[in-house]
Amino acid sequence: MTNKRRVTALVVIATAAIIAAGGLMASNMGFKLNYPLQAQQVGVSATGFQSIGLPYNRQVGIDWAAQLRADVEAGGVLVGSIQKYDILSGQNLPYPPTDFPLAAGEGYLIGVTSSGSYIIVGSHDPGHTVDLKAQAVGVSASGFQRYSHPFHGVSATASELKDELAPEAASIQKYDILTGQNVPYPPTDFPLVPGEAYLVGVTADKSFIPAHY
Repeated sequence: MTNKRRVTALVVIATAAIIAAGGLMASNMGFKLNYPLQAQQVGVSATGFQSIGLPYNRQVGIDWAAQLRADVEAGGVLVGSIQKYDILSGQNLPYPPTDFPLAAGEGYLIGVTSSGSYIIVGSHDPGHTVDLKAQAVGVSASGFQRYSHPFHGVSATASELKDELAPEAASIQKYDILTGQNVPYPPTDFPLVPGEAYLVGVTADKSFIPAHY
C-alpha cells in the first residue's frame, strides 16, 4: 500500500447528512484521518515543515489558520507556522503573524516543533470547483498554487493528476520533508497521499471539479 508510510489510519464513513457528533457539514463522504506531523530531525525532516490538505468541508470552527493551529496544538503537537502559497507574489505567507482564511481545495505548509499526529475530520464537497490560474501580471507570479486533492480522488499519482488536468497542467510538485525541497513531476512520479497537498502549475487557466469516488 503506497500510502502506508505516511497515513496510519483512514476511516471513510458514507453519509448524506450532518454528523452531529463530529460537527461535520457532510456531503457524500465523511473522513477521519490520523495524519502524522514530523518535527525537524536529522534523516527524517529537514525543516519540520510538510504540506497539509484539508477536506473541502472542514470541521466546524476550523476556518482560519489560527484556528487550525489551535486545533493541532489541542492534540499535543506544537505548531511553529502555517503557511499559505500566495499566487500573486509566488511566496509563502506565514501565520503568525498574519492570519488568513482557509479555503476549500487549497493546501498549506505546516511547521511543527514537536512530532505527533493531527486528527483531520471533515467531508468532501463533490460540487466544489477548483480554479487554477496561469502566470499573468497581477494575477499569478508563477502559474503555481498549492492544491488539496480530495481524500478519495480518482487520480492516485502525480501523473494521473496531470492527465486529469490536461492539457493545462505543466507540473505537479510534492514537498519532500527529508530534503525540504519540492520534487516535481515530470520527471519523478509519486503517489498522492490523503492529507498532503501539492503545488500545481498550469500554462492556462483551469477550472475543474476534482474526480472522486
